Amino acid sequence: MSATAEKLESFKKALAKNEGKGFASSDTTEGWNKAAAKSFILEDQKAFEAELTAARTGGPDKDGKLVGGRDVTLAEAAHKRYGFAFEKGKCHASELYELMGSDSSRDTIHSYLAGSGSTLSEASPQRWLALEVFLEAVRLGLQLTPVYTKLIRAEQSVNNLTVNIPFINAANGIPGLVKEGESFSVGAISYGRKQVNLGKYAHSLDFTDELLQFSTIDLLAFAIEQSGWAYGLGMDSLAIRCLQSGDQADGSASAPTIGAASAGTIAWDDLDKIQSRMVLLGRSPKIMVTNEDAGRKIRALTEYRGFAADKVLQRLNSNYPLPQELNHLLTPFLPQTSVMFVDAMNALIRLVARGMTIETSRESNKQVNRINISTTFGFANLVRDARFILDSTQTFVAAPFPSYVDIQAYAARYNFDMVY
Repeated sequence: MSATAEKLESFKKALAKNEGKGFASSDTTEGWNKAAAKSFILEDQKAFEAELTAARTGGPDKDGKLVGGRDVTLAEAAHKRYGFAFEKGKCHASELYELMGSDSSRDTIHSYLAGSGSTLSEASPQRWLALEVFLEAVRLGLQLTPVYTKLIRAEQSVNNLTVNIPFINAANGIPGLVKEGESFSVGAISYGRKQVNLGKYAHSLDFTDELLQFSTIDLLAFAIEQSGWAYGLGMDSLAIRCLQSGDQADGSASAPTIGAASAGTIAWDDLDKIQSRMVLLGRSPKIMVTNEDAGRKIRALTEYRGFAADKVLQRLNSNYPLPQELNHLLTPFLPQTSVMFVDAMNALIRLVARGMTIETSRESNKQVNRINISTTFGFANLVRDARFILDSTQTFVAAPFPSYVDIQAYAARYNFDMVY
């Protein structure tokens, strides 16, 4: 083990004794105190930054295998390399910042860069920490309103902009009765693959030298959070489009869509019809997505608002019970005439080729610093019938359930003939 590796292990061991919460100025743990710890972090900065960048951008791993990038926060990276306390879902590396002597209510970006100029494009021992301030603020904004995180099963790291996704069609593998002395009937299970394309999505922010010099990090972060909110809204638009139209250009993966009992209206029976069909197909329609206007109309339905009396003559326990509760998500990316039900465990996955990264440039003649933040990702459908859409501009007579979700066809196909 190299001297650097031994020092790193010693640091992690000492930090673990403090439960990952840094060092007090006057305390010494396993030979480490706050000053020594800060000095070591600065010494190790380049290696730490390289490790974090590699995790975000992807590339060959230690075995030479090409891996995709993923969205890694500074807090997560500091936890992995040094052992700092880390809480999943929170992106602020508070223990690391505190160790480095940062006070976001007082410090400015300029103070992070003191000693090597006042611009983000110039080298600085703490330049990487200054840039992470922007990424953390964007991530905080991403947590404000986006709904796509509630619509995906998981995020998957990939190493290419075009991804081949396998799928299996077990429709021909039909079970049946085997009589005494007979051979098993053999069904064919077909398989294939589809291609999904990813894209690079970015936005830029300009900051004057004066803004970086005189605005505290907290005040700057509040403003940047709004751009993160907008970035998240853009991700929502891609997720909703993928759920509606599918991940294939020819529309072959689009959502099953039916009409309403009466065109121009949304009734309880219309919503119940979709949920019942999804449950029969083995899906769990626990999420309903609507536009703001459609959401208000649905919330006004007696079935959701409540009845004057709560007594029933007979309680019905179904073998295919509907969810007792629905998670209602509002989005501006659905028409006001549409309602979408989603089984988030089977509908959508987010593919990430490159995690959120930051680049900088400077226009000296304007005294402006530009921050470019980008992510390379895309969405892909998992199972086609894991989401359904009600289109109230059409009638159910004109737009019934598509043939590929015809439950009677499924029943006929899988009906065991029990007669010898």
